Amino acid sequence: MTHKRNLRTFLLLQLRRLGWLCKKPTEPTKRLRVARTIWPDERITSIDAERHVWVEMKKTGRKNCQFDSDTMSCPCGVKTVEQFYKGCIKK
Repeated sequence: MTHKRNLRTFLLLQLRRLGWLCKKPTEPTKRLRVARTIWPDERITSIDAERHVWVEMKKTGRKNCQFDSDTMSCPCGVKTVEQFYKGCIKK
């Protein structure tokens, strides 16, 4: 039984390497999308406020960073938080 299974796995892997076999397409997983945080003392914090705090904390660690957390842009060309996360390009 194990010999048959090993042979079948070997053949399928070889076919995949040759390009004759493809992986089955997978559906994207359902994810939880958070819009706000509710604290135990009934304070509600939006994600935008938490993003602003995160950006300000990152700016303190970067020397001469001019990223504006209100407009989410920088004079060096960074226009999104994702680009800011990857790093500013200093000109």
